[in-house]
This record gives sequence, C-alpha cells and structure tokens, in this order.
Amino acid sequence: CDIDALPADGYRPVDRGLLPSAPAVAMLCASRRSTRVYKADPVPREILSAVLDAARYAPSAKNQQALRFICLGRAALRELGVRLAERLEEPDATALIAEAKGLARAWKTGVDLIFRGAPHTIFVVGPQGNRWTLQDAAGTAAYIELAALPHKLGCCWAGYAVSLLDGDAGLRESIGLRPGETVLAAQMIGYMGL
Repeated sequence: CDIDALPADGYRPVDRGLLPSAPAVAMLCASRRSTRVYKADPVPREILSAVLDAARYAPSAKNQQALRFICLGRAALRELGVRLAERLEEPDATALIAEAKGLARAWKTGVDLIFRGAPHTIFVVGPQGNRWTLQDAAGTAAYIELAALPHKLGCCWAGYAVSLLDGDAGLRESIGLRPGETVLAAQMIGYMGL
C-alpha cells in the first residue's frame, strides 16, 4: 500500500490462533440485528474503545484512513434529538425524510424514533468532497456492528440523524464536526433491551 498501511507504532500482528472458524464468522454475520430497544445502562468507556479499535481496521480506499469517530452519550443525544425534532418541523424536512412529520409528532409525545433511546451513538465522520469516504464509512459502520456483538451490544444505523445533520451547519458543529467534515454514517449502540 502506498500510505503507511502498517505503521510500526500502530501495527497489531495477526495471531492466526485467535482467528474464528468459518462457521463462527458465518454465525457472527447471521447474528447481526438492528436493535431498536436498548437498556438504559451506559456502555463502559473501555468497551466502546474496544469496539472502535476493532472498527478502525475496516478497509479504506487507497488506505487513506480518512475517517474519525464522534461518540455521544445519552444527555448529548437527548439535546441533539430536540434540535433534530425541531428541524423535522421545517417545511423542507420532508424533502430529506419522507417520514419527517410523523417523526416530529412522535418526539413531541415522548417517543424517540431518531435515536431509539440508545445510550450512545457513534458518528463516523470524514472530509467533505472525498469521493471514497462514503464507501469507507459504510464498511466502518458494519465493522462497528460486528465488533459490538461479542460484547453483547446491539446497534442500529441512525439514518435519520445522518440525513438531518448533513444539511445543517449549526447541527454539525453542535456534535463536534470540524470545518470541512461531514457525517457519513452513524450507529446507535447499547445493551439490547429485548
């Protein structure tokens, strides 16, 4: 690879003895579900870090590794959810999300269909205008899901949040995006409630 694919300081040698069997990998993939009910318990920081450490090994075009993660907890998600629900009521919101009016109504009645009550959401962000990062982010988000399963965590893609954040500079700034970055994917994550 042309861009330091295996830097000496971050390289993890492959221990072939720890690789799962083909049936174990197939079961891991088949076990993936979209979790929409979460327990209130927050996920310990060290577990979230382990999931993200595994996800950073997702392939990236030209090995650019141009993505980073922003992980928000329940309080920040609640605050962001209020702002996203307000955005859903704007006249152009249905152009972004066909279900905008229903999502806004649900939020007003205390039903969170944006983040589903997840204790955390991991946003996968990268540079705007890079033609490869959307594909890179999709692969990385899938790695997050698979890396979460052994920790008994469930995930669900937070597509509504990604769509709403995409067109609003103030909202993007509120989650910690840097100038020139955009949200490419997001995974709600937490202990499964069912």
